[in-house]
Amino acid sequence: MITCIELENWKTHHKTRMEFGPGTNVLIGVLGSGKSSVMDAICFALFGTFPALQGREVALKEVLTRKPFKAESARIKLEFEYEKKQYLVERVIKANGTNEAKVWENQRLLAGPKVQEVNARIQSILEMNYDLFARAVYAEQNQVDYFLKLNPGQRKAKFDELLGLDKYEEVRSNSVNVQNRLKKEAEEKRKWLEDLSTQFNVNDLTELHERLARKEKQALDVQSDLERLKAEDAKLQETLRALNAIEKEYSRLKEELHRTRGRRESLEDRVKELEKNLAGHPFQTEQEARHAQEELERQRKELEDQRLKAQKTALEAQSFRERAHDARKQAGVRAKSMPAQSKEELQEQKNLIAKALEELEKERSTGKQEFQHASKEESALNEKIEIMKERVEKLDETGPQCPVCSKPLKEKEIHELKKTAEKELEDARHGHQAIKKRARALEEKLENLEATLERKKGEQLDLKAAGRTLEEVEELKKRVLDCEEKAQNLEARAKEWNENAWKGTREKIEKDLERIRMAVELIGIQKEAGQCGQRVHELAFKLEALAYNEEEATRTRAHAARMNAQHAALEKELLGLKENARETRQALERLQKIQAQLEGEGQRIQRLENSAQKMGFFVNALKETQIQLRETMLTAINQGMENLWPHLYPYEDYTCARIQIEEGNYEVKVRERSGEWVRAEGILSGGERSAVALTLRMAIALVLTRQLSWIILDEPTHNLDVKTVDRLSRLMKTHLPGLVEQIFIITHNPEVEKAATSTLYVLQRDKNVDGLTKPEKREIPIEMREME
Repeated sequence: MITCIELENWKTHHKTRMEFGPGTNVLIGVLGSGKSSVMDAICFALFGTFPALQGREVALKEVLTRKPFKAESARIKLEFEYEKKQYLVERVIKANGTNEAKVWENQRLLAGPKVQEVNARIQSILEMNYDLFARAVYAEQNQVDYFLKLNPGQRKAKFDELLGLDKYEEVRSNSVNVQNRLKKEAEEKRKWLEDLSTQFNVNDLTELHERLARKEKQALDVQSDLERLKAEDAKLQETLRALNAIEKEYSRLKEELHRTRGRRESLEDRVKELEKNLAGHPFQTEQEARHAQEELERQRKELEDQRLKAQKTALEAQSFRERAHDARKQAGVRAKSMPAQSKEELQEQKNLIAKALEELEKERSTGKQEFQHASKEESALNEKIEIMKERVEKLDETGPQCPVCSKPLKEKEIHELKKTAEKELEDARHGHQAIKKRARALEEKLENLEATLERKKGEQLDLKAAGRTLEEVEELKKRVLDCEEKAQNLEARAKEWNENAWKGTREKIEKDLERIRMAVELIGIQKEAGQCGQRVHELAFKLEALAYNEEEATRTRAHAARMNAQHAALEKELLGLKENARETRQALERLQKIQAQLEGEGQRIQRLENSAQKMGFFVNALKETQIQLRETMLTAINQGMENLWPHLYPYEDYTCARIQIEEGNYEVKVRERSGEWVRAEGILSGGERSAVALTLRMAIALVLTRQLSWIILDEPTHNLDVKTVDRLSRLMKTHLPGLVEQIFIITHNPEVEKAATSTLYVLQRDKNVDGLTKPEKREIPIEMREME
């Protein structure tokens, strides 16, 4: 039983919650109000799809709310009871395609968030897939007459599928195929056995055994010769390895001797060339020559440092000249904006202005105090004037009584009091005018003082700026003198350097360095030449000690080559013998296998023929079972139709409806008053066909989903007249709830309200402004709870 559904951003539902109970639940609303959307949501929550989505009439993202706003995700929560357990299914659809689903049993998570896992788990719980739910439980809008629209052949196939009989047909078809394969395999094996018998000869086995023994003996003899040859070859290979090592060392020494002699000759030629260029030198050792070279390098470096220092001094002098020029230029510019007064005069003016500012501040402070005092006096006089005015007014209002103590007064006393009050009022007004005039004068004085203060402050800032300009000009003049003095000193130091003297000394040092470098090279070459001569003698001695004989090495290699050829020939012969023996053994094994197959294949063929016969019995049993099950199921559906028809059809021209098998097809027929059965497709009107379709759909649901016990009818009153609608409402209210635990009716026909026994929802939506669905749960009237 479905107990509750919550929809969030599902089609036209923004936040909808609907609760249901056992019996008949009715949802009423106009076209497009969101009724069918609720049933699609129930179907989607259970199986992850609904008819329009399954038929690809809509895409899943199109279920998201689009008006009056575009939603990025939608959520469905469905609560239901099944076999005394509470289940909750939650599914989330997102615009980006990352959808999720979860299912709980008694608040324990069973599967999720993968959608396929939840689909499989719910099918397992309900023992029903989507197709059975859509055809047996959920009669969607405009699909109540689905089975009547099919032709008899299609109707049989769809009924067999819903009743599960197609599985028997599939098994029977597969069994026939297996039976045919067994027969064919037995025939093929018997023919193959006959062909194989013509190929077998017992004498061939004896000949192959003798040939195999001969080949194996020859292979053993060749293997013995090969082992002996391998032992001799191992000794010869050791001799060859030693010979190769000696030959390699001989070649290396000979090559090194040639290179060393060439290097020695090259060094001797270079010694002669250097001795000729130097014509003798004062150095006995390389160390003395290098010491002299280092000293000359040091002198050359000092000379270069002095030259660079003189250049740097000249550059610094030029820099100070440029700084002096820039400072003189800046001093001229600042002097033009400098005031004519001297520094002492400027300071004296600063002191005078500071003193004037101090006096003005004091005067402004005194003026503020006076102004505040005058303002207070003015406020006090204002209050006094108001009090006096009230007194005069009260004297006019109270008549011959005192306005304070209510004591009776004479006319003369009243006149005196009024005169006194008016005089005090007049005096207060004169005093107020005087104070007000004095306050305005003080205010003007304060404004003048403020203006004077601002002007003096401006003069003070001007004097400060003039003082800074005077100080800057004096600083620039000092900088000019300092830069010119530094430039003169640096120019005098730069002139001390004599460029010509530096050039001559440097050339002499370079010449001396070149002679020393040649002397160092000569000493080194003489030393290396002596080492090369000594190495030549050592290499010649080692070559003589090796005692390498090239002719003997050639003879040894030729003997090794002959042995390798003999070894290869024996291996080739042994390989051929082994291959021949292998082929002979394979031929022998094939004959032995044929002999074994001939002995056992006859029994296998007999077993195959027996299996084919048994499979034929199984196929016949399946066919008979299929026929009996079909008749049993159709009998149950026809009983349901016979029970429902008089409660639904309000007329007496047709007394019953049923499904009948004719020539292997399913015909839907109705019984006339005469007792004759006629085809529903042939003579019934649209409304009568709708009544038959409703009866058939409810009977199928009663038979196929007895354990689930749900029926959902979407717009079942299509083509029905008023009397049939009334009978349908009575059926849903009184008769069907005794057979089915929970019924859902979705309709736009207000007459169907009378069918409600559990809940009644009216769905409203203002389509003129793209409004959202607003469900209203209404109480079922007491007079409707018991159908008259």
